[in-house]
Amino acid sequence: MYDVGDLVAERPSLGTMTDIKLFRILRFMPYSIIGNGANGILYKSGKDLGRSMGLKNAEEAVKFLHDNRVGELEILGENPYRLKVDECLSCAGLPASGKALCHFEGGLLAGILESMSGRPVDLREVRCWGLGDRTCEFEEFVR
Repeated sequence: MYDVGDLVAERPSLGTMTDIKLFRILRFMPYSIIGNGANGILYKSGKDLGRSMGLKNAEEAVKFLHDNRVGELEILGENPYRLKVDECLSCAGLPASGKALCHFEGGLLAGILESMSGRPVDLREVRCWGLGDRTCEFEEFVR
């Protein structure tokens, strides 16, 4: 994984935040190159990042997602995990496409939960703006 320098950029005039339109262009670009294979790549990338952050509890996870404008996280249940993300960075406001869109966010959350719980966690998105919902929800995939 790339060393992103604690996610800080040297941009004294422009800061560290960018427009959501540009983010979404960059976020969805892999689909034009590799198609639906991008889903797994985005999920794994998010999961690797989530594991590496070392968050220790739910409050830290909620704060991280809010402070970094990823979304407003609410933990609906544990064992198995159920999570809700309002104002999701990738999809909030997009028209329904018939597909769940938030593979990166699902992986990010799974990695964070693995780090916090010390056990393997995989999530699947069951509600999404892409599916016609107005929020995202993720459920733990129990094998």
